[in-house]
Amino acid sequence: MAISEAARNDLYTGLSELLGPERTETLMSAIHLHDLDEVATKSDIVLLKGDIALLGAKLRSEFRSEFRSELRSEVDSLRTELSGQIAGLGETLNNRIDRVFYANIATMLGVLGAMTTLIVKL
Repeated sequence: MAISEAARNDLYTGLSELLGPERTETLMSAIHLHDLDEVATKSDIVLLKGDIALLGAKLRSEFRSEFRSELRSEVDSLRTELSGQIAGLGETLNNRIDRVFYANIATMLGVLGAMTTLIVKL
């Protein structure tokens, strides 16, 4: 409940008669007027701490769940991409080996033909 201005003036007047104006002014400036609705009690703070802790736990849980899901998705995507690249490398490697093999056979046939020609001429 808020204190009315009239009640505040009455308190000031009564205290001035008892304490004097300077002491009354000091006391009145030290007393902060607040609505009771604005004041937080220790139990309010304890409840608030509990609410914050619960919210933090929920947030961490959701973050972990979402992070795991995104991480799994990324790993699956990378696995698929890597599998495709490995398959492509395998095909490229096989093609290169085939070309080298055929080039070696052609070279050997050429050498064999040259040797046969030399042998026939002798």
